[in-house]
Amino acid sequence: MAEKENIPLWHNVIAQWIEQHRGKKVSLQQLQQALGMPLVKVWLGLLHSPTPYQWECTGDFYRDARDFWINN
Repeated sequence: MAEKENIPLWHNVIAQWIEQHRGKKVSLQQLQQALGMPLVKVWLGLLHSPTPYQWECTGDFYRDARDFWINN
């Protein structure tokens, strides 16, 4: 099923948004809402991105998208 998805498109959209908001820390939930993409697409786009983002988790891992932060 994954081969039918356009993961490179997802990480390009994410990279463009993050570049426009350079220097700001954003939660996974905020990024998902800003892009209007399903959370799973944002998550997979970030995980498969060639860009090395910095991650910070303020709560239990995988518990809440509001507790997972991306720094650029």
